[in-house]
Amino acid sequence: MKNVQGNHIQRGYEEMLDYTGYRIEGFDNSSEVRAKKSQYKFILEDSNDIDYILSYLEYVLNVALSSTGRYEYDISNEEACEIIHKIERTFEDEGILVQVKPSASEILERNWRPSNDEPLQFQQVSDETIIEADQEVRTLALGDKWKEPLAPYNKAWQMYKDGTHTTAILEKLWNSLELTTEKICADLNDWEDEGKGVGRYLEILKNKDIFEPNPSMQQEASHITQSLRVTLNRLGGDRKRHADIDPDYCIFVLHQTSAYLSFIIKRYKYEYE
Repeated sequence: MKNVQGNHIQRGYEEMLDYTGYRIEGFDNSSEVRAKKSQYKFILEDSNDIDYILSYLEYVLNVALSSTGRYEYDISNEEACEIIHKIERTFEDEGILVQVKPSASEILERNWRPSNDEPLQFQQVSDETIIEADQEVRTLALGDKWKEPLAPYNKAWQMYKDGTHTTAILEKLWNSLELTTEKICADLNDWEDEGKGVGRYLEILKNKDIFEPNPSMQQEASHITQSLRVTLNRLGGDRKRHADIDPDYCIFVLHQTSAYLSFIIKRYKYEYE
């Protein structure tokens, strides 16, 4: 978190101490430099309890995002989104089922800043979260237009509910992302030929302002497709094609994929229908 300054760390730690009484052993808050070193040591070396780390980060980030210099915020909205994206990607890489609320896109849309009523929070990704996102996609799939591209997603969700936690779920999610972007670019419009791949179609959608006013969403959509592709390649081959995968990871990718499918389709409908 290069944009988070030493004074943010000092104040965030003090607030956590005041509100929770939790004292990090060996944390030296006497200067900005020592506070930064203590933060690094606490997160990377000392703590095995993810809940304490998340609680600490919440306090520091809320202080950092609400702090102002003489003329403007210490951290811009764009820098705030970059921080959140990096945290979420770290969560994903480590298999931590936590999402940041408000999301990076909400920060840009609403020009959001922390308040007593709405601080930045880390929330566990749960089955209920998946169900809510899934319902949005299922509603979109009711019409003939989106039924075919969303069919693999629906199959993946059914497999998850049936307890089939294998890489076949990832394949279905990948297929839905590919078919949905291809539907928009090559079927509903003449923006590109069929069979050009998700990466090319996402680039076209970006150029067609589908991701406005949230251009960072294009990067996030690319990230999830890359993550699915890497996982499939790592577990690929006929012998391992349908290898078992962790159920929590299934929840995570289902949540992400449903959110992006819903976002892309709704933004297309808003801009072009």
